[in-house]
Formats: sequence, C-alpha cells, structure tokens
Amino acid sequence: MSIRRGLTAGLAAVLVTSSLFLASCGTGDDEASASPSSEKPTRKELTILRTNDIDGWDPDGARVVASWVTLPNVLEGLVRVAKDGVTIEPALAESWVFDAAEPSYTFTLRKDVTFSDGTPLTAEDVAFSATQWVKGERLGSMFADIASATAVDPTTVKLTLTRPSTFLLDFLASGIAPVVPKDYAGKSREAFYQDPVGAGPYVVDTYSAGVETVLARNDRYHGEPAPLDKVTYRIVSAPSQQLAQFESGEADIIESLDPTLAGQVPESRRQTVNPASKNLDVIFNYASELGRDAAFREAVSYAINRDQLVEIAYDGLATPVKGIMPPGTIGSVGCDCDAWRHDPEAAKAALTKSGYDGEKLHLVTEVTSGDSPQIELIRADLEAVGIDVEVEELDLQVLLERVAGGDYDIGVGTYSNVSPTAGDVFFYMYVSKFFGSGAPVEPLLEHFNTFAVAADADAKAAAVRGLESWAAEARPIVPLVSTSLVVPVSESVHGLKVRPYSRYYLDELSVG
Repeated sequence: MSIRRGLTAGLAAVLVTSSLFLASCGTGDDEASASPSSEKPTRKELTILRTNDIDGWDPDGARVVASWVTLPNVLEGLVRVAKDGVTIEPALAESWVFDAAEPSYTFTLRKDVTFSDGTPLTAEDVAFSATQWVKGERLGSMFADIASATAVDPTTVKLTLTRPSTFLLDFLASGIAPVVPKDYAGKSREAFYQDPVGAGPYVVDTYSAGVETVLARNDRYHGEPAPLDKVTYRIVSAPSQQLAQFESGEADIIESLDPTLAGQVPESRRQTVNPASKNLDVIFNYASELGRDAAFREAVSYAINRDQLVEIAYDGLATPVKGIMPPGTIGSVGCDCDAWRHDPEAAKAALTKSGYDGEKLHLVTEVTSGDSPQIELIRADLEAVGIDVEVEELDLQVLLERVAGGDYDIGVGTYSNVSPTAGDVFFYMYVSKFFGSGAPVEPLLEHFNTFAVAADADAKAAAVRGLESWAAEARPIVPLVSTSLVVPVSESVHGLKVRPYSRYYLDELSVG
C-alpha cells in the first residue's frame, strides 16, 4: 500500500507510490541543458506517464497526488510554490499583506486577467471561491482558518482569519484552492467541474478517466504563453511498461519511478531526491483490539530492519526514519530517541506482553510490479519475531475502500505531503485519523494548534518536536524509511524543476 495522503475514511486521502512529486536536488536538472539548435524543429507536445489518474476536476475530491499536481495547471489559484520548493510566489495575486494582529490576508490581483472563456476575473470571483474552499466536505478543514472573504474592490480581496495561521498561505499554494467564476458561472458545482473553466496556463482538451488527460495551451493566460501546445498525461500502472515507453521515446517523463528500478535509468536522464518528503509507514486497524494494543504496535516497530530495507529494497535510495514526519518536509526535526530502532529481542518481549495469540494477520499494500522486495522483507522480519502475516496486494481504489471499511489488520504504504509546511503533515494526520487507521488524534491536536500560530522557527520546531516525542511513545503508526523520488526525464525536455511536496508546473516546460 502506498499511503500518499494516507488512507482516510472521510478524507479518503492519498495512497500512491508512483504519482508522488517532491523536491529535486539530484541529477538531470535540465535547466542547465543547452538550447536546441535553431535548425532543428521544436516539438510542441509532451507526454507524461503516471501510475494513477486524477480524481476528477473538483479540488475537494483530490485524493491522489496526480490531482494536486494537475489541477493548478487548469484551475490556477492566488499563489504557487517557487522553484526553490520553499518560497510562495504570485500566481493570480501579484502581492499580498499579512496582518497578524487583525488577523487577515489582503491580496491584490493582477489586472486584466480573464478566465479561459474570456470572462474577466475579479475579486468577487476570488471571494466566492474562498467560500467554496471552506465548504469542501473532504478538504474544507484545510481552510477553516478563513472566517470570511470580502471583495474590497475589483482587484483586492480580503481574507479575515479566525487566528493568525502561519501556514494558510502554503495551503493556498497546494493546488486545491483554485479561483473559479462566481456562482460557478450559473452552473451547479457538479456541472461546472464536468467542464471546468479556470485561469491557468492550460485548458482541458480531452479527458478519458483511467486512460489519459490531454491539456491544451490557454491562449488567454495572463502570464507568458505556455511553450507547449499540448501535454498528455497517460496512465500506465506497471513500472516495466513505463520504462519501456520512456526508453522507446513514446514518453518524455515518468512522474515517479519505483526507486528500486532507478539503476535502469542513467543518472543524466533522471532527477533524484533523497531524502524526499515521503515515508514508508505501517498503519494498524484501530477498529480491532489488536490495532489498539500498544505492545503489539511496539513489537511491529522493533521487528522491522530499516537499514536492510534501505540497502536491499531501495539500493541506498532511502534513509531510515527519525520520526513520523518525512525528513524532506520543511520544519521536520525528527525524534532524539531510539523508538524506531531495529531490536528483535525487544520485539519478542513486547509481543509476549501483547494480546497477539499467533493468528495469521491480513497485511494489505498497493499492488506493485513484483520487482520491489520491501514487502517480502517486512513480512520476513515480522515472522522472525513470531508475527504471522499473509500479504494481499490491491489496486489503489480497492485498497482505499478496504482501509476505509476496516477490512485489514496491518497496512504498508508511502505517505507524502503536498505543500511546503509541516502544517500539511499535521493537518492530514489529524483529519484522516492517521491515514484512515482510526488512531486517536486528540493528543496531536495540541501540537497542531501550537504550530499553527507559531511566530518563529524555534516555536515551530518545538511544536514538531512535541509531536515526535508523543508519537515515539504512543506509536499511532510505525514509520520505516524515507523513500527517494526518482523522475526519469528525456534529455529533450527543458525547464523541469521537481519541487518538494508534489509540485511542478507545466508552463515551465518545453521540448527541443
């Protein structure tokens, strides 16, 4: 199982492996590539392979990372993440002012912006859109700090807050806070998102669910016209098929390749992030007595050899965890403790104290190509201390349903955050009850609220450290390793800069 925004019942957040996008600090930075010869024709189309399709165009339904990556290219928001993966830069807003005393954000919009259908975009549209972010049934609580949205004048909008949130701006850049026409241009929300009209650099050309999405350049975009005429996202679930299409030239980018296959792609043709902003975790079914058994969770944690996973399963393209927050997350401080060590004897002792009686347990995970040995290593480690498991690999949507329905004992998957703030991790762990496991989150809320209003880096670090200390003792989930992100990219692609937290923008890409 690959936990991307985890496994959530209400939020049904995100279990994905190969559609994760995170910061790039590795090789293959095509920004340094030479420009193609003027004598050669410039190709105007690009094909990107991904494992999972988007969840549709309504941002409140975003579960898989593909949605968070794709939607802002059509449905642009006020701000977005800069190439450094840290800074928030203007999008539809050209500037903003934060007033911590009131508290509020006041945004000044770019002038003469239109939606892709030519309709002028004004502060009234932004104010309406903000009310829709807050009303979202699944993700509305991300924006709960917005008390009201007011159009001050045609190019100024004010968001009055319930508290001086230090990470709301990051959430606005996450990809699911789009500006849409007021009142959905006279349509229902459902009808509007069947054929969305946005203000991003691209428009939807064709969409075939589960097959491919084709975007075309928006010639009415407020910024520089996108270099590409069309971009095709093609759904290819098997890593071996992804590699075959990439190597044959049928595709230009693989959004995220299984790190165990990285050696099959030359370093000059891939971007690699290690550590990235994602953890491989174990979750437990808290609806069961065993899932609520702290001694059993402790036994599982001590049983698994994280160093072996890094060396054998990931060929070094991972790092043992130091806490439940992915180390690539801005503000991650880890835990100054030994709670996540490999200790088979301690595992056996904890198992003896637990209520486990030797029954075969049901371990669920996302289906893989069969080339990745991490699940077999985990199973062997568990059985070595006396925990008997049977593994079932499931397609992503089936896996989400199984976890939401509590039809499992243990789950294994990868979690990633999608915006440049530790608040993102806090939020999803809280709202999803630790990725759909049902683990108690009340203790987490105290640290979350402290982080939300922290005035400086030291105060934020203290809140994160408090979270990690509590998690090391309670073990609501068991983090294993922080996995790398491997992004194969054709040498003909220019401008790709894979940011932290699942972010890159199509208007920066060209093909020569």
